[in-house]
Amino acid sequence: MKNIFSIIGACFALLLPLHAAAQNEIAFRPLALSELKALAAKEKKPVFIDCFTSWCGPCRWMDKNVFVDPKVATFYNGHFINARFDMEKGEGVAIRNEYKVTSFPTYLFIDEKGVIIHRSGGRMEADNFIAEAQRAADPKLSFPNMQKEYAAGRRDLPFLMNYYLGLKNTDARLADEIGEGLVRDMPESQLATALGLKVISELGHSEDDRLGKYFLQNTGLFKGVASAGKLDSLKQRMLQYKLYATMRSGDDKGFRERLNYFKTSADTGMQKQAVMSEVEYYLYKKQYAEYVTLAAKARTGLLRYDAEKLSFLARAAHRRGMGDPATWEAAYQLARQAVAISPDDYSTQSTLSQICVSLRKKEEGMAAAQKALSLAETTKVEANVKKTISELEKL
Repeated sequence: MKNIFSIIGACFALLLPLHAAAQNEIAFRPLALSELKALAAKEKKPVFIDCFTSWCGPCRWMDKNVFVDPKVATFYNGHFINARFDMEKGEGVAIRNEYKVTSFPTYLFIDEKGVIIHRSGGRMEADNFIAEAQRAADPKLSFPNMQKEYAAGRRDLPFLMNYYLGLKNTDARLADEIGEGLVRDMPESQLATALGLKVISELGHSEDDRLGKYFLQNTGLFKGVASAGKLDSLKQRMLQYKLYATMRSGDDKGFRERLNYFKTSADTGMQKQAVMSEVEYYLYKKQYAEYVTLAAKARTGLLRYDAEKLSFLARAAHRRGMGDPATWEAAYQLARQAVAISPDDYSTQSTLSQICVSLRKKEEGMAAAQKALSLAETTKVEANVKKTISELEKL
């Protein structure tokens, strides 16, 4: 008997780490939509659905960085029945059509009848992803409830802000209408408050609009409202928005002035953003010699181990290099380095194979394309790779 209990105890001990591990990531249930709705009715919980595709970069990033965050897992596993569907396979195709999913990832929160109570999407940090779930878990903020209150004439600012957030991924036209009203009517006396910052974060873009201008000129007033990190992040986003606006408008002086803010930052992420922005600038201006110089510097410096950014810069140069030999060669070197860092990533291999077509590097391109094909998981992606293989075979 003692031996039996010892064996049971040992087995239980072995199971504990598995259970603990499961709590450190979102527990997605392999069920059909009808089964999920039935379970939602039984457990009195909404359903969270991650709508993804295998070729979606932000989807993979969420898998690796957010869905496995213990804080995220605790909230989602405690408040929702979680599921995920590939939008190009099986029942995912029907769900994509039913809920008009057009971008990936899209996050659907539905009730037991399949009615959307909240909708969101895109790559986001863990705290923002939890904030989306908190909105979905609050009955007062459910989309159907707010729709009724708005129809009944409710127009106070906190409600309008919440309704805007609920609408922006479901009814862009009405969301824009409400957003324009918030930008126009938000009293200046309320801007440096928690509600004001929420409105600014969503609807302020740069120094060229009312909310962005107020924030950038009065950042110190918000110190008691949010953390320094959050304020710095918002400031960075607004300056980056203006950075690209100056580039598109041909304001070279304005671009250089704003670029310097990122270049001189102590934050590595901002320094990398400076590199990415400057490279885009040179390609946009067709200053290919400057692109080649900066790409070589980035490849051995700040971006040395960043496969995603190296591959992105390679694709951009290949697409916009207008056949310039030196630019394409620089793109090739970036792509090769990205593959060396991350050989099992579809995107890096695919990028290298396409550049090899242009440079007529048949053998290397074929190896990269075959590897990309082995990593592809959807018909759409496979078709793209097979097209590249066909082009390589003709060399």
